[in-house]
Amino acid sequence: MLLSVDGVWNGWETWGDCSNICGGGMRSRTRTCQGPFFQGAPCLGEVSHTEECNTFECPVDGSWLPWHDWRDCSVTCGGGQQIRKRDCLKPKFGGSNCEGESQQTRQCSTQECPVDGEWQELVPGDWFNWEQWAACSVTCGGGTKSRSRKCDMTSHGKLTSPCEGVDEETIDCHTFACTPLGEDY
Repeated sequence: MLLSVDGVWNGWETWGDCSNICGGGMRSRTRTCQGPFFQGAPCLGEVSHTEECNTFECPVDGSWLPWHDWRDCSVTCGGGQQIRKRDCLKPKFGGSNCEGESQQTRQCSTQECPVDGEWQELVPGDWFNWEQWAACSVTCGGGTKSRSRKCDMTSHGKLTSPCEGVDEETIDCHTFACTPLGEDY
């Protein structure tokens, strides 16, 4: 007569791959029962075993937020620069930093600056050159005389701001009384 032999578990196989590489998954392993033979008892216990794995957080790469508005130009004319920036949401759990530039620059206000008008120089170095006084409007009894100066308002080929000050002056002249004709002095 043959003796009955109960089933015996072989060792557990290695764990299978985790269902996720991060953020939590499941893995399992199995074992096989050797036997039973000749009416022996089957193996008692589980054929497979499952457990959680890779429960650590998944890496989150940094990501750019939208660009901010362009800042004001550094100058109003003659060529300046504007910049704008964007912020990076920082990476988490070992993720990669944002790639690319965080700031951009561009040219602005490239038009030539206007130049204020200047009084024309009649004598080099004299910025306020006036023409000579005109003759008095009368020979006696009080009159006026005037003089003028000219403003040069062209620069960079375009009209600019006028010169500061007046372009004509008038003063009193020959304010003494007239003498009747034929009278001796």
